[in-house]
Order: sequence, then C-alpha cells, then structure tokens
Amino acid sequence: MERGTIQLAFSRPISRSQVYASRVLGVIVVAVGLAIAGPAGMLLGMQLAQPEGDLEIRYFLPTALATLLLFWAIGGLTLLGSAAASTTGRVVAWATAALVLFYFIDYFATLWAFLEPLEPLSIFTYYDPSQALVNGALPVQHVITLGLIGLGGAAGGLLVFLRRDLPT
Repeated sequence: MERGTIQLAFSRPISRSQVYASRVLGVIVVAVGLAIAGPAGMLLGMQLAQPEGDLEIRYFLPTALATLLLFWAIGGLTLLGSAAASTTGRVVAWATAALVLFYFIDYFATLWAFLEPLEPLSIFTYYDPSQALVNGALPVQHVITLGLIGLGGAAGGLLVFLRRDLPT
C-alpha cells in the first residue's frame, strides 16, 4: 500500500480476491521452498559429516511436512496482518512481535509454571521436527492445528482485504 503498487494491480481488470489469491500462492511457494531446503540441508550435512548411527532418510518427509505447516501458519497470520496494515514496517513489526511472543511462551512454559496454561497458544508448541526425525510421524493434532491456523489467518486476511478502503 505504502509504495502504491496496489494501484497498478487494480488498474488492470483483476479483482481484489485475485490479487489476494496471488499473495496466498506466494506464501505457499515460499513455505514449500523452505520446507524442502531444511531437510535438503540436513541431508547434505549428513553426507559431509558422516555421523555414526542410523537415521531413516524417509523420516525427512514428515520433517519437511512439519516445517511446511509451521511456515504456512506463520504465513497465514502474516497475511492477516498485511491485509489490515498499510505499511510494510507495521506488518514486519507485528509478525516479528508475534513470533517472539510465541517462542517466548513455548520456551519458558516449561520453566515457569505461570506460563504453562498459555503454552497451547504458541504455534511452536505444535512444531516438533525432532519427533518427526526420530519417529517418522507427526501428531495429527499438530498437523490440524498448524493447518487451521494458516487457513484461518489467510481467510481472515481475505475478509479484511475485501472490505477495507484502499488508497486511490
């Protein structure tokens, strides 16, 4: 909004929902790319370091899925914030603050009893790549929760974007 590129998009015969769908597709492409890059980097590191012991290569698929779901949840929430804000700085600040808060709650809930009831509110509670690497499976509740958080953020962002006033 702040750079005015939205006006260029809307000067063409394209609807708001199509513009938003392109942003959602961008989030999905980035999430898939990051989900592939993480396990690929681990596999390369294993080839270079040649550690002792066995690790099932097929367990990297659930690890990639866990990473994809985490980035989808982050992306969905960021889409919601982006639809509501008019400046990049504000969206980056909101997303960063939310991620730091989620991480803080997830990490310190195991150390401080008063934070323990808040632990289910952190998206990082539902991201456990080490469990995927060791067991080759993800808890269904984690898959559903992260998927729904991303979907809810993206859907909420669409509703906000369709209803908000845009600069002309």
